[in-house]
Amino acid sequence: MKLLFILGCFLTVGFSFAEDPLSIIAVGEAETVKDRLVIKSGVKGTSVVNKKIVEQIKTQIFNNFSFYKKNFNVIASKKPSNEKSVLKEDYNFFANKDKTKFVVNILGKEKSLDVAVHDTFKQKRIFFKKVDLPVAGKVERKIVHELSSEMFFSITGKKSIFKTKIVFVSDVSSRGKLTIKELYIADFDGKNTRRLTYHKGIVISPSLNRAGDKVLYSLIRYSRGKRNVNLRLLDLKTMKSKIISSKRGINSGAIFANDEDYIYLTLSHKGNADIYKMHLPTKKLTQITTHSSDDVDPSINRNGDLLSFLSGRPGKASIYTADANKREKNVRRISYVGQFNATPRFNPEGSEIAFSSWVDNRFDIYRINSAGTELVRLTKNFGSNESPSYSNDGQFIVFSSQRVISQKKAVQNLYIMDREGEILGNITASFGNCLTPRWSK
Repeated sequence: MKLLFILGCFLTVGFSFAEDPLSIIAVGEAETVKDRLVIKSGVKGTSVVNKKIVEQIKTQIFNNFSFYKKNFNVIASKKPSNEKSVLKEDYNFFANKDKTKFVVNILGKEKSLDVAVHDTFKQKRIFFKKVDLPVAGKVERKIVHELSSEMFFSITGKKSIFKTKIVFVSDVSSRGKLTIKELYIADFDGKNTRRLTYHKGIVISPSLNRAGDKVLYSLIRYSRGKRNVNLRLLDLKTMKSKIISSKRGINSGAIFANDEDYIYLTLSHKGNADIYKMHLPTKKLTQITTHSSDDVDPSINRNGDLLSFLSGRPGKASIYTADANKREKNVRRISYVGQFNATPRFNPEGSEIAFSSWVDNRFDIYRINSAGTELVRLTKNFGSNESPSYSNDGQFIVFSSQRVISQKKAVQNLYIMDREGEILGNITASFGNCLTPRWSK
């Protein structure tokens, strides 16, 4: 099977989005020790609006922290918060009764919200913030994600996924026999879905920059019987899209370099597909791979010195690494699993790569370190799974999973698992076929 045919299959698969909270799929408890985290809420006064707002915020904070189920045992307490509990917790009560380490107190007032986090083991308040309440009686999810992120950092000293976004492609706007695939963006948990493109064509292979305000993607259109695959750049601040590369053949698989004046992309204007580095302001190209076999789908590590890509050099699509800035330097094959591989993606640290492999007549997701050792299978007996993408903290992977419903019907949704392969649940549903998710950094 030719690599470009395989690439075409990957780039044109389907997609979806859930309104309900993330459904947790139990596949075994973690072996790590969890910190017990209790979330309490209360209202000063009798405002019905404030009670609803506080409950909404409590639920969202609970759902956010529940993603880190291997770090926290999150409990929604029925015991109400009050003025005293926001100022100082009864440390001995929590430490002695159920060994609760962290207590989150949310107290709604007439026009504001007090949020505090107490470490009962250290017997001190480690976080406090006053949040203005909206007049309309609804708090933006963005505000609660930011609040959760600050609380998480006060507890762990690390960044969380709560402020991140996921871009993906969906065919939900298709009509009849006309297949349309457009670009969408959502919060990390699948909420706040927003359509980004209206091309009425087929969008493929999206990729976000580190700031999360620009998206590279390719658009397939048919003109006079010919298929054009052009690379475009969408500015999420202005919502303006422009063509970056429209050479003959494939202009796809693009990612941003660490210096965002540069991108890596796949071009086939010389015949077979190769990886190039482009200087965006001048469009100057530097060819990175020059082999007679097709080389596609680049990914780059955090340091910007190591490139991973998919190549047909061994006679089947396999994963290689190479020097990211030199032509055909230090090229090394690192994957040997399955009939062929697809969509290699570095974790944020650049220490490991997640990828898909065709095994047992379906795709499953694996991870391997950048040196080509410590291969781990992450999915099995869970549909056909593709297009893994790491979260900004490297703890989670979003991927697309296709389930066959009947001989004529299959559904493809986005799921999140942790890096050990424990499936947390789906974040899309009833939103067409969803594919090629990419997590913001």
